[in-house]
Amino acid sequence: MVIGFELEHTELVARDRLAQGNVMLSHELTDRLKIEETAQYLIDNHEAVAEIPIEDEHLNNGITGLFEKITASGHLSHIEFEGDQELVHVATLQRLLNGYMINENPWDKRRNFEEICEELFIYDGFKKIESGELSEDTLFLTSSDSPDEKVANQEKVDQGYRMLNNKGMLRSHHFEKDESGNWTRVLEQVSRSNSNDTSTKRWCNSNTASVPLSATGGLSMQVVTSRQRLPDGVITWQSELDAIFGTDRFCGEPINEVEDDRYSTLRQESADREKKLEKQTTMLADFDNKLKVKQLAGEITYKDRLSEFYKYIDDVLKRRIVLNSPQYAKDTFGEVAGAHYEKASYCLQQGDEQQARMHMRLGERTELKEASVGCGGS
Repeated sequence: MVIGFELEHTELVARDRLAQGNVMLSHELTDRLKIEETAQYLIDNHEAVAEIPIEDEHLNNGITGLFEKITASGHLSHIEFEGDQELVHVATLQRLLNGYMINENPWDKRRNFEEICEELFIYDGFKKIESGELSEDTLFLTSSDSPDEKVANQEKVDQGYRMLNNKGMLRSHHFEKDESGNWTRVLEQVSRSNSNDTSTKRWCNSNTASVPLSATGGLSMQVVTSRQRLPDGVITWQSELDAIFGTDRFCGEPINEVEDDRYSTLRQESADREKKLEKQTTMLADFDNKLKVKQLAGEITYKDRLSEFYKYIDDVLKRRIVLNSPQYAKDTFGEVAGAHYEKASYCLQQGDEQQARMHMRLGERTELKEASVGCGGS
């Protein structure tokens, strides 16, 4: 397989347009048909793609897996990928292809396909930055909204989507170069509620061209702009989406009191939140590493590995997080179950283990599966 392929693209003075604070769409930079053809080629030949390790992958898996579960909205993940960017690209494709191959649901598989196309576009964008065709402050943004496919909500929940608040994600990629000329890919992703509220479509209609975005359409059409236009990247983008419906929203969630500094502190508050649960995410990282060893030894399949990983997250949530940090209980398990877990936590602090056990049992009986899932499919 040829890794360093060059995708055809239209002849546009993209650098100048972006430097003027404009917003472009992915199909203005790259031939969409060529992207899809390449994605299909990779799928058809997926066994030929060698697995390449990613530094800190297990820790990143633990952090993202955990916080997608315990926060309904308003959390920002920040991950950096250093080293040879071609290897980072190929390793990322391998993970996406693995997920595509084990997904048996047709409409969710289409979303997986769009994520493969997204990765191909991101890497092609990096090559344009490296060659000077695009500025180093270029941002690539994707809206991964809750699915709008015409199927029952329960089916969407079964696929791993949090439909209780129509949870979605906004993510951005950009590339930074150090003094030695080495590149780092930076991925930031913010979770949001009510991602099906048409805000993404309305923003694109106002800032780019009029595009009929569906949930899958959002995945398939990246937004390209610069730090000049969105100074704080994906956070600025989310704040503008919220502003479409007024000032009483934060990450898509209606709020009672307007606080001007909510977005200015989102990145630091998210980092602090992750720091406080560092012990739990390290446990998840160690467990993920053990599962990978078993997978490579042929003892379990890749699908088994994912299933066991998320079961372990649930175990850690109940036993080590919810009782010690009850503020996550309602987002994780729903209003009723969350209230019981909060009471269980309080009883434990008071030394009343019998009442704590009772509320734990009641919490387990009233958990909402619609809440206790992450975002982005199985």
